[in-house]
Amino acid sequence: MTAPDQFAQLPHGIRLCYRVTGEADAIPVLLVSGMSQDLTTWPQDFVDGLAAQGFRVIQHDNRDIGRSTPMTTRPPTLLHQLTGRARPDAYTLEDMAQDSVALLDHLGVRRAHLIGQSMGGMIAQTVAAHHADRVLTLTSMYSTTGAPGVGGVAWSTKAKIAKRPPHGRAEYIARHLEITAHLAGRRYLIDPVVETANASAAWERRGAAGAAGISRQIQAIQASGDRTKAVSTITAPTLVIHGDRDLIVHPSGGQATADAIAGAQLVSVPGMGHHFAPALVEPLLARITDHLNGSLGPAGRVPEERILERITDHLNGSPGPAGRVPEERSGGGVSRPAAHRLRRNARRTDNTRAVVTGAGSGIGRAFAQELARRGGQVVCADINPETAQETVSLIEAAGGSAIAVKTDVTQEHSVTALADAAQEWFGLPTLVVNNAGIGGGTPVGEGDLEAWSKLLRVNLWGAIVGCHVFLPLLRRSGHGGLINVASAAGYAAAPGMGSYNVSKSGVLTLTETIAAEIADTDLTVTALCPTFVPTNIFAGELMTPEGAVAARRLADRSGSTPESVALAALDGFDRGKLYVMPQLDAKLVWRLKRFAPAIYPTLAHKAVARTMPPAG
Repeated sequence: MTAPDQFAQLPHGIRLCYRVTGEADAIPVLLVSGMSQDLTTWPQDFVDGLAAQGFRVIQHDNRDIGRSTPMTTRPPTLLHQLTGRARPDAYTLEDMAQDSVALLDHLGVRRAHLIGQSMGGMIAQTVAAHHADRVLTLTSMYSTTGAPGVGGVAWSTKAKIAKRPPHGRAEYIARHLEITAHLAGRRYLIDPVVETANASAAWERRGAAGAAGISRQIQAIQASGDRTKAVSTITAPTLVIHGDRDLIVHPSGGQATADAIAGAQLVSVPGMGHHFAPALVEPLLARITDHLNGSLGPAGRVPEERILERITDHLNGSPGPAGRVPEERSGGGVSRPAAHRLRRNARRTDNTRAVVTGAGSGIGRAFAQELARRGGQVVCADINPETAQETVSLIEAAGGSAIAVKTDVTQEHSVTALADAAQEWFGLPTLVVNNAGIGGGTPVGEGDLEAWSKLLRVNLWGAIVGCHVFLPLLRRSGHGGLINVASAAGYAAAPGMGSYNVSKSGVLTLTETIAAEIADTDLTVTALCPTFVPTNIFAGELMTPEGAVAARRLADRSGSTPESVALAALDGFDRGKLYVMPQLDAKLVWRLKRFAPAIYPTLAHKAVARTMPPAG
């Protein structure tokens, strides 16, 4: 039975709406909801399940949402939100944490277990950091530390939440269904009937603050900045739960949280998005209850067999009575793939089935070697079979697994044969790196068009063919994705490199197009946009002698290596980044062109003139 709404007038003027489920003398558990979510966001089966396990469950509406106090300060402007700058009168996560502590005071609760999801996880972290004596344990669900570069929002999600606020009940429910389905992912589809009822209940409890309240909550997160230092002081036993398909707080946010807290346990749930789906209630309830009861193994670690039994096998779709794994599955130990999916340091680029073109040297070889180091099986494709085999030999000498395949990326039949060879060796690929390319370029109107044609065939057409052949296979695999090696030249448009600029601009646009087309899937695509890197790309016959010398000089000065660039790309792919600019100059050019487009051509001309003055 759903508990009734009650109200607490807190000393600092905030009035919180809350509910309590369970016996009065039971151990208290405080559930902290996420941004824009009221207390009903917690599945009732989860609340009742905790109460049945002997806990007193406290839910509450945060300020500015549901039936709690709507604040009166002005919401942030669009400029504030875009720049991440908070208004001077903004409240912070610390203020919201103080609300939670004051509610515990109101209820006479000395210490409680804290469970927070999303922004609620941030609030719970803040309570655990600044009010350690009030916290028994911390469970942080699909949340982050606020550190830059982790826990980012997917572009597909930004597009959905950027719409104007809904008008009226029907539009509110429709918007809720759209966003919830998007965040839940493709493995745990929402129940429209259940979610319609949830949205209807939330509409009835909607606060007077409305969209302004949600904007102020977003601002509270921005105003709190990077909380890693504070989070690292948490001493409460901590469980971090994060789905590997989270599109609003990237899984790197969960990893960062676990890394910051000494002894924290990270459970990465396969297929879980940013939604507490009904199918996940039973396995996560079991895991969280173990945590609250202190059922830990040696040195505070959770026994792996318990995690795998209660979560992994359940999520793999074969639950027996009462959600238990059938005897024939649970009796023979756990499979290595299942163990890997819950490994603490797992990344998307770990244990991949990868295809890398242009793998015979330079960045391609660096990609292949790093993927093999991460436990992957790597198909090394190159038009030069000898250099591809050299890469394979290097990988095998280091204990890795790889094969070489001669491939002409400009020919569909050759790339199709590559795909066939890969599938015959390891099955469906999970990562494809379209890296093959050549250097070159002259001022527009100079040189010959055959040089343009050859460069475009390799750099652009090769990437198109690679995506055309492999993207359907990646869709069938259901996860992983593409890394397309573009270049800062694709947006820098430096004079004297016409054909190269056009080819890499095409690769960049191709990647952006794919990103839009796969936004509703679990696939990821990344465009790598380096400036100059010391590789043999400068030795091609399409480079002028002057251009080759200047490019080599700039590459040597950059301080970059093929290895550092490949590592940046893989780490960016792990974080779900569409664009990876691995060097400072690549980032500066990107920003300069975006924010000063009128003067950019003149600046580009002067920069090239200083680097490569005209002959004579």
